[in-house]
Amino acid sequence: MDRNTEFNKYKQIFEYLNIPLVMYKDEVLSEGIDIILIKNILNLILKIKNRCFDKEFKYYQVSIMRSYLYSYDDNKIFEIFSNNKLFENDVFEKCKKISYELDSLNNIELLNRVVDDFDIYINTIKIGNINDTIVRIYYLQDLARNLDSLGYNYQQFIEYLNNMDKTDIKYSINTDVGNSVKIMNIHKSKGLEFPVCYYTGLHKKFNIADLKDNIFYYNKYGIIIPIFTDTLNDTFIKELVNADYLKEEISEKIRLFYVGLTRAREKMIIVTSLEENDEPFNEMLKLKYRSFKDILSSIYYDIKDYITNVDVIVDENYKDSLSKELKNDLTNIEDNIIDKEIELDYSIIDNRHFSKNLKAVISKEEQKNIDLGLKLHYILEMIDFKNPNLDVVEDKYKPFVLNFLNSDIMQDLNCNIYKEYEFKYMKDNINYHGFIDLMMEYNDYINIVDYKLKHVEDEAYINQLNGYKDYIESKTNKRVYLYLYSILDKKVLKL
Repeated sequence: MDRNTEFNKYKQIFEYLNIPLVMYKDEVLSEGIDIILIKNILNLILKIKNRCFDKEFKYYQVSIMRSYLYSYDDNKIFEIFSNNKLFENDVFEKCKKISYELDSLNNIELLNRVVDDFDIYINTIKIGNINDTIVRIYYLQDLARNLDSLGYNYQQFIEYLNNMDKTDIKYSINTDVGNSVKIMNIHKSKGLEFPVCYYTGLHKKFNIADLKDNIFYYNKYGIIIPIFTDTLNDTFIKELVNADYLKEEISEKIRLFYVGLTRAREKMIIVTSLEENDEPFNEMLKLKYRSFKDILSSIYYDIKDYITNVDVIVDENYKDSLSKELKNDLTNIEDNIIDKEIELDYSIIDNRHFSKNLKAVISKEEQKNIDLGLKLHYILEMIDFKNPNLDVVEDKYKPFVLNFLNSDIMQDLNCNIYKEYEFKYMKDNINYHGFIDLMMEYNDYINIVDYKLKHVEDEAYINQLNGYKDYIESKTNKRVYLYLYSILDKKVLKL
């Protein structure tokens, strides 16, 4: 297909017909219902921790109660509210218990605690798609680990999740199943081949937008500016630019369609409704293309011998099943002030982790750099250092990756490589916990490399690595050497 917008509809139809279907597409992490649910639980925990029992506190409680974790109906929720039992239910008790330990948990521990205490994996069985949930939580866990390594505390972690929809973090769910139908857009199909390919959704209009800027530069005509009479008006030069732009965009769509059609090894089946067109093909006709259907309709008489008309039968049972989708919109809840005092007695457990804690407000530019650090941290975690395939790395990240691969510490790879190595130990009645970004074990020594965004000379980072060193030397009896890699500065510092 040209785009992913109808994938879920196809998925419903295939499930109804009991046909295995695998979707190849990038999902947005923040849109997963389980991710939204985990985010609401974390926000509720933070509300309890801060003793802030406002309207949002009630919203988070209700959203969790109505979710598949509890499936409370409206009557039960109304009873909880009317009897003022917001502090006397299972949701509150679980969140309160975790809130006691917030200061002693790092982000990955906090996330895993929520997943375990609320039995999210088990409860996901109620709604299906357990594999999708596993993948999404895996990505969220990886994000939590990376934020730990960057020194985020639990408040910053939750705030990051609350703003995650703005970062558009994407992930892939394309777990292959041998005996199944695969559905993907044309971009995802590049490099793949299948015996039989179906092509649908060809009637969708191309996403071609006009050039809206009043003033811009174009190679062919130079600076394009409007004229002013009573108002600003476009000149014929801009119309020429628009025509060139449209021609190139349509040419690109034709090339894309060619890529899609050549994915079929034996047979292609195009599902659409063509319109007869006896106008001879020419460049002016090409400029009228607004969909893949238009392309095929323009050569109707060249392909008419291959066209088979079929009757479309609507299954009324399936139609009824679609109308039974759950409506989980929350009812309007009156914003009453809760004046009940509750006791939050707890004892502090002395747990420590080596990550540096950040407490300053950060700018948009700093946030942009942090997002870059997270992405590169993930790439360095996933790439095979001994056989690196940079084709899977976006061009804008390649210079950072190449710089690290070409650094002195990466020249001798005759060693055992461990990534995201997790350790826990107790010393002097204190629990220590951490993740080592990269550990390279040689016969008689070990290199530990920690990825940092910038400022590798920071004393907190140095203390962090010395904690790693003490633990690894005590376990291996090997000499440990420490390195900090600055992602932004592209330099390695040996401690």
